[in-house]
Amino acid sequence: MKSPLFALHPRTAGPPVRCHAVGKSCELSVDNVVGLAVAVALVGYLVLALIYPEKF
Repeated sequence: MKSPLFALHPRTAGPPVRCHAVGKSCELSVDNVVGLAVAVALVGYLVLALIYPEKF
């Protein structure tokens, strides 16, 4: 059973769309780019904290 909040979100209202389906484009949204940048920065911070724990 889907959450009631699932139906309220405009990007998830329809069936899932595969990126490489015929006639569909593969565009990155701003949300995805920002999320990717934050994730990469966090992983980089954690790796540096593991390598150089005395500096953190």
